[in-house]
Amino acid sequence: MVDARECLRKLYAVSPQQREIASAYAYLCLITGQTAEGVQALREAAAAGDFTQDRALALWSMSLGRYADAVAPLQRILALNALEATPNRQLGLAQLLSGNARAACAAYRTAWLREHDHLSAQQYAVALQADGQADEAENILKRAMEYHPQETALALQLSLLYRDTEQDLLGAQLTEQLAKTRPENVELLILAGERYLRRGYIQRAYTIARTLRDAHPQNKAALFGAVQLFHRLAIRDEARLALVRYLGPSVPAAMPPAELLLHIAQFAMADNYLPDAAMALRDAIQKDPSCREAYRQLGGLYQQQGQWQEATAIYNQALTLWPRDAEFTLALARVAWQAGNDPLAIVLYRRAAALTPSADPQLELGALYARQGDESRAQEYWLAAMLRPDGGVRARLRLLISYEQTHEPDRARAVETELRDLLANERAARTVRWTATLAAAGLAPTGEEIDALLLLEPDLIDPAALQQRVAPPPAHAAEDDTP
Repeated sequence: MVDARECLRKLYAVSPQQREIASAYAYLCLITGQTAEGVQALREAAAAGDFTQDRALALWSMSLGRYADAVAPLQRILALNALEATPNRQLGLAQLLSGNARAACAAYRTAWLREHDHLSAQQYAVALQADGQADEAENILKRAMEYHPQETALALQLSLLYRDTEQDLLGAQLTEQLAKTRPENVELLILAGERYLRRGYIQRAYTIARTLRDAHPQNKAALFGAVQLFHRLAIRDEARLALVRYLGPSVPAAMPPAELLLHIAQFAMADNYLPDAAMALRDAIQKDPSCREAYRQLGGLYQQQGQWQEATAIYNQALTLWPRDAEFTLALARVAWQAGNDPLAIVLYRRAAALTPSADPQLELGALYARQGDESRAQEYWLAAMLRPDGGVRARLRLLISYEQTHEPDRARAVETELRDLLANERAARTVRWTATLAAAGLAPTGEEIDALLLLEPDLIDPAALQQRVAPPPAHAAEDDTP
């Protein structure tokens, strides 16, 4: 096949005006993966007046994302039969994706009037909405639903149009109707409940929550959809019971028991029912001793409440299963420090520093030594933390304060200069990253919006706001002391 293509390439180079040679060469290029060359051959044939390959040129141009290049060959095809539905649909798509919504509407309208098929209606509605004709898009979709009552994609698109035009109640009603025709798709029912809730239709949202709970007992998505709706409706007892009922031996659960208990604990913590959360997490560990997340949450819960002994026991239990787990080692070090057991905390912080590339163990160990009044040891660990990937800013901030307290102005000025440069460079890099992320989502953020996002970064401060904390050098230091 490749040899044939190369042979035809030579013939095509000699006689590009020969229709049969050009057509065969383009075809072989396309089917052997040389798409760009094949499309270029078709384009050159069209430029020379050979329009026999217009359909192929249009389709391959669109497949390459070059929608504007597909417009002319499609228009030439329609010049021969202006009412043909398929090329009108293709022209509508090419025009729409080229940014010409008004021309796309004209092409889609012809296709829709010609066949009244659901595909033309959907695409026509999209073009109308893009052209600012939302009311006409709604009319087209409703008429198409009369022609094709079983085509649920039309109803789904109409519900999305209602969402986009802020007609939430109509969107919720239509989504609920759609969910009844597709009972296996519980996501539609969840969406309807959310839309009712957003519009303040509490009773309807509550009814949907109960339907999700009772009609789909073995569906995990339905269960969590019901629980979320109950929770947002502030009916917390029903939210909890929707989960707890699966703990009984006679009710088949939609998920493993330990996972179910984790979710029960999370909702209990969200409602500040901390004893209930702790009990659920202990049960999760009992059901599945390898459930790492249960150890993590239970230890954190005990730590949050100042129950150092219980937190220590849980983290030690976890470390018997995962002895080189950096997260549990660091958590145990924090508990030891908070409980006042500095010697144990020092050992554990050092062990955690050897297990993780994070700067946290060294930063916190430095803070421990600083609290003990040993600034020299504290600075030693902060200097080490400064070399870790996430420690550059935080370690220098601590060193700056420490050097001031130990009356080392030269070191303080040096680290402040490094800190200013590092902050400026890091803020610039993250500004570029945020701008690119938002641009990919179709957003154009202002400088103030980017600054607000940078405020969420835990290790950044504005270098302009970093005050001159270090005393300037004595005036005579800047003078020329040459005799």
